[in-house]
Amino acid sequence: MVKSNIFIITLCLAFCPLLSFSCSQKEEPKAKQARLATVTVTKPTEERVERVITAIGTLELEDETSIATEVGGLIKEVKFKEGQEINPGDTLVVLDETNFKLNLEKANAAFNKAKANLSLAEDNYTRAKTLREKDLISSQDYQGFVNALENAKADLAGAQTNCQIAQRALDSSVIQAPVIEGGENKHKWEVQKKLVSVGEYLNTGSPVAELVNRTVLKLRFTVPEREAKYLVPAKTVTFSVPAVLGKDFKAVIFYIAPNIAESTRAVIVKAYFDNKDRLLRAGYSANVSFVGETSEKAIMVPRRSLRFDVDKSYVFAVVDGVLRRKDITIGIEKDDFVEIASGISLEDTVVVRSGSFLEEGAKVEAVPDKPAPSETKKDK
Repeated sequence: MVKSNIFIITLCLAFCPLLSFSCSQKEEPKAKQARLATVTVTKPTEERVERVITAIGTLELEDETSIATEVGGLIKEVKFKEGQEINPGDTLVVLDETNFKLNLEKANAAFNKAKANLSLAEDNYTRAKTLREKDLISSQDYQGFVNALENAKADLAGAQTNCQIAQRALDSSVIQAPVIEGGENKHKWEVQKKLVSVGEYLNTGSPVAELVNRTVLKLRFTVPEREAKYLVPAKTVTFSVPAVLGKDFKAVIFYIAPNIAESTRAVIVKAYFDNKDRLLRAGYSANVSFVGETSEKAIMVPRRSLRFDVDKSYVFAVVDGVLRRKDITIGIEKDDFVEIASGISLEDTVVVRSGSFLEEGAKVEAVPDKPAPSETKKDK
């Protein structure tokens, strides 16, 4: 019995290697098939894209001024109120002109007297010159007439200046809104603060009102130094403000700071905005955007196809069922897509998704990508 059992065990041991070899041959193709990775691929597309630069900005006043009186006097009229729109040259305050008129009358009387004295001095000089030529008066007497003439001329000039000063004081008793230099003065002032009342006495230099010009605003924003190369004078930028939803506005760049701010590594930019309807106000925050550059025939791939290795960007392409790494240069970004400025062509088949770790030279099974619902809607 023992011998019989030993015989059976011996037979089993003999057949085990054969069974093991047979099983391994059947399972080997399945193992090879399981190691073949499946990847999702797509073809690059060609389209026109723009690099849009965004920034946060603030609206500022272009013109803001404090009006002060040039002469002292009693306020007779105040012709404005806070919040009122004022045209350049409009009257704001009228001072009591009584003293100014009296001073002007005195100055005119002094001028007329000086004018008469000059006429008399000229006649005397003419006669003295004739007498001196005939040697009928001494040179000393003649010089006296010459000096009298010069003094009369100086007195007349002084009297004329006093008249001008008196007239200027009378004119200044009517305080007006400033006239903006240049253009056709279509801008309007707006009264920000009223600082006087009727019956108040003003000293020379006393403030009367604070005026602002809202018809032209400045849009001030900053752009990172890496994008400063896209800034040029007269470039149009688009902006929106939270206070006015659903509406975009245009401004034109007039100033680009010559230096980069060290603290922010950004350049300060200012643009003019025509606010003639005075819809916007200084102090509003603004979301700014402008086109930096345009690529007419950009090769675009989905953003999820990009891979990164230290300081390099690359994609995997499938060539004859084998993965090939292609180093690329990234260009303009648009939504979920990225321009590939160099490294691939429209004929390449790019991997956008894989279920396992990929290596150069690996054999894979390529499956066409299905567009996401958002992409399908966008295409339609």
